[in-house]
Amino acid sequence: MALTERVHFEGDSLLVHGLVNLGKYTPEDDKSKRGDHALVLMFQPFRGQWVQANGAFLSAGAVKGPVLQKLVLEATILLENAGLFVDCVTTDAASWNRCMWNLFGISKNQNSCEHPCDSKRQLYFASDFPHLMKRLWTRVVNKKVLELPEGLVKLSHYEAVVRLEEGRGIRSAFPLTKDHLNPTNYQKMNVRMAMQFFSNTVATAMQDYKLRNKEGLADSQPTIDFMRRMNSVVDAMNSRKPAEALRPNEDTVQQKVLKDFLNYLKIMDDMAQAKARLIKEKKMLAENFQREKENLPPKRFNPREVPHFFGQLRYACGSSDHPDPKMFIEVYRLLTTYSLVKPPKGSNVTGGDMLESLLQLRDVIGEGNLEKKRELEQKIDDIIDGEIPFHEHNIITSDVQACEKDIDTHALTYFGGYICRKARQMEPAKSCSLCYYALHAPPQRQNLEREQLIDLRTYGGLLKPSDNLYELIMQVQLNN
Repeated sequence: MALTERVHFEGDSLLVHGLVNLGKYTPEDDKSKRGDHALVLMFQPFRGQWVQANGAFLSAGAVKGPVLQKLVLEATILLENAGLFVDCVTTDAASWNRCMWNLFGISKNQNSCEHPCDSKRQLYFASDFPHLMKRLWTRVVNKKVLELPEGLVKLSHYEAVVRLEEGRGIRSAFPLTKDHLNPTNYQKMNVRMAMQFFSNTVATAMQDYKLRNKEGLADSQPTIDFMRRMNSVVDAMNSRKPAEALRPNEDTVQQKVLKDFLNYLKIMDDMAQAKARLIKEKKMLAENFQREKENLPPKRFNPREVPHFFGQLRYACGSSDHPDPKMFIEVYRLLTTYSLVKPPKGSNVTGGDMLESLLQLRDVIGEGNLEKKRELEQKIDDIIDGEIPFHEHNIITSDVQACEKDIDTHALTYFGGYICRKARQMEPAKSCSLCYYALHAPPQRQNLEREQLIDLRTYGGLLKPSDNLYELIMQVQLNN
């Protein structure tokens, strides 16, 4: 994490803070340099939702591979001595991390080394899967075209979908925005945006537009196939449920997906080595992990908690994305202490209730804000009761001419099916068959062209709205 250079002298201890501090591994040439980067080591269990930061160091630029090796080795030994089991070290694909891997003896054909605390165990090294997805996303954005065995994946196909849905309130490819096609430097670090770029929702919407012969999507089938392939890998690597966990059994869906994708990578020239090593590591860990015989959630390999932790740090430090070392270490200590004090989810420990009440800001909320909230609620009640004419109030305004816009009937029909599913769970549709079929299209009715998106997305459980419900939603959309 990048920091702002700042040196602070502490009069009580006569110490200078803000200079490079890597503990006993600080190089002599760097001891007088100002630190501008923070290195954080974090422990994340294979089971459980808790994480714990174990150490923070201040460096000038990225920490070099030999120093990283010593820090990781010492952290592993200290954690093992504390009663924790360290089986895997996960990093991104930066050059200094790869250098550290090489020093541990990790190579193309070797993804583990002898454990420093137990000669009978192996210490595995894994790539950060979300980071690899971000790299793949930015490569498609920067290169515009990605050549694959099935054809060309083009950024222009994504641009065509965004252009078709511009200005619409209800969209088929709702996760896809212009920011995905031209991300800022900060957005390129967003894992969620990378996953959305290859989501099955975007692939289905693109296929729907292609079947409707929309401009710019005639040759988009390779892009659609690639998105579906990547989405299946993301689902396999991001699963957190026991039923979807990795197991040594080759017949599981997750193992088949990873095996098929590994074979696919063997015929690709770009990014093959990093991703093939990643999947091989996950499979070997699933086969050799002795203490987790039942299942091994792949999501626990993905160190999302590290960027999440950095996000919390930036948020707590105020408006500065790059806090100075003094502010960083103060907030870091608070967050690491809080993770220890906060009781685990589902536990019978109630000590965190007092801490939570102390952290709330109810006492500092201004009376003026509460008064504005009461006034708004009163105005809404008056409109509903008819005491204030609707057209004279400014809470909601409508312009009929402005509402005459292009509406995607396929997306609107899909949204109508969602409303139908929710409404059928309520009274009187729940107990009245006439009310139910007023919302749901009759089974014997012939499929309509606007229901194509539902047919592409359904696995047998999606509903189709009745004509009356569709017309009602259309009128609401036109008047909003």
